[in-house]
Amino acid sequence: MKEGQLYAGLDLGRAQDHSVLAVIKQVEDQQQLIHCHQFPLKTSYGNVIGYVKVLCDRWNQVHKVLWTRLEWETTSWRI
Repeated sequence: MKEGQLYAGLDLGRAQDHSVLAVIKQVEDQQQLIHCHQFPLKTSYGNVIGYVKVLCDRWNQVHKVLWTRLEWETTSWRI
């Protein structure tokens, strides 16, 4: 497999939505999904962040981790 940069995307959920981590590898102008993990509902944020840290430490190549946390309000989505 060619060398490239790894980028991780983390969507934090909790009670109604799952937290999900996806990691892509970018080589030149192509991206490939190399890891995707959906956490069980109600997984604590600490456990999710711990998983991300272990993965980043193991691969030692993750360039950037982008994350969001969506909250549903009665009238709109808030990021």
